[in-house]
Amino acid sequence: MKRIKNNHHLQEQRLALRVREFELEKSLRKDWKELKEKWNPSTALENSKHSHWLTELLQVASASLTRKILEKAEEKIEESSNKGIEFLNHRILHLQNKRK
Repeated sequence: MKRIKNNHHLQEQRLALRVREFELEKSLRKDWKELKEKWNPSTALENSKHSHWLTELLQVASASLTRKILEKAEEKIEESSNKGIEFLNHRILHLQNKRK
């Protein structure tokens, strides 16, 4: 960078740097937008020659994930219902012992 001799020259350099900053930011936004569009799953499916494989893979993965979630939910429901049954049995026994 050249030596700045006066205030006017400093203002010119600031303006030039600000213009350069805006140009770089604009370029960055454009590149980021292109990257987001390129890696968007729907765009990847449309542009892919093997989109049926990708679709099938996503279906298998989602089915597997759904099965695991349902198994966990089933375990939690069974556990909760067993706790409820145990609590009710305890209350019934407690009430029966009170009557005696």
